[in-house]
Amino acid sequence: MTNKTTDRPIQNKRALEAIEKYAIARCGNAKAVMDHVSYMANISEEKMYQVFDSILSKGRIALHFHPDRICNKGSSVAASMLDSTVYQNQFQSKCSNGKLAPEKGGSRDHWENALFENAYSAPDLDSDLRPRYGALDLLKHNHGPAPRFGSCFFVLKAEVNERASFTFGDSHSLPKARGTTDLFDLVYADLLEQSFVYEHALGESCIRPNKLLEKIETRLNEKNISQRFSSEVRNLDQYIEAQVHGPIYWENDIEAVFVDDSFIGTVEGEALADLAMKNQFDLYWKDALSLNLENVPNDFRGPEMPNFAAKVLDVTEGGSILQARHLGLAAKILKSASSNTTNNSEQLLKLLWHTLLKYGQ
Repeated sequence: MTNKTTDRPIQNKRALEAIEKYAIARCGNAKAVMDHVSYMANISEEKMYQVFDSILSKGRIALHFHPDRICNKGSSVAASMLDSTVYQNQFQSKCSNGKLAPEKGGSRDHWENALFENAYSAPDLDSDLRPRYGALDLLKHNHGPAPRFGSCFFVLKAEVNERASFTFGDSHSLPKARGTTDLFDLVYADLLEQSFVYEHALGESCIRPNKLLEKIETRLNEKNISQRFSSEVRNLDQYIEAQVHGPIYWENDIEAVFVDDSFIGTVEGEALADLAMKNQFDLYWKDALSLNLENVPNDFRGPEMPNFAAKVLDVTEGGSILQARHLGLAAKILKSASSNTTNNSEQLLKLLWHTLLKYGQ
């Protein structure tokens, strides 16, 4: 067992130790999978562990967000960030781009207790101690490693990895592959196995393990942080989730923020620019996705999508081209218009974002 958690709050230490204990008990299984894939896919052991080391030393965690969604105090996510010193988890913000369940005894509380062996189960727990969720940014895709959770994303500094745990896939399903930077074998083995068995991984299709490892290594060795790749990749479901234990401070923990350029000239874009300048990290604008209303499908996220997209563009006066900024603006308008339909509209907006991400150009 490592001692890297020595100076951290006891809850964060216990959470990381729970993951490490789990990983230690299963490291033999991971080694067997890695050896099998290495042999069958004709990957040298040297190459396999070279990329393994690159992931641990050069991989960064990204945190996705929608800057224009409304938080618990009625302000936008971007405005709330500017007024705070830390990146808040959903127990603090009452806002989420995934499953929103910010209450004791709720579904998120349940699976966090299962994953981290009740490290966060104390009745009087300070919500600031709970984990923040992101994904490992290994392939540096233009839209980030887990864009279903937001059109924009922060890239964290390397040292944050040391207080993070990782799962291969979303933690709500309690994946079997779990680890930390000291015990990453299970996660790496699942990544290799997915590429070997299904020929896809991390949003890349038709990719065998050799090609996947080459691509990861090449992109992690890219020293220009602003350089992003593969704008055609629209990754909704394949990611290595990261759970960061303890606060993430704007001033100390952020390396850069990538912002959808549909927010140029908006109050949210200006707030994020102010946040970056105030805390001395870089801001990069990334190409926005655009989707013509006539191309919104009715068989991807439900038959309501074309009509709902038309409604969003109508209330936001967006014409016939849908972009990320229209969704947040519609969220505000629809919330003001009818509180009775807020929850349904929020779900439909989430599904419409998935549609824009998948089919936008």
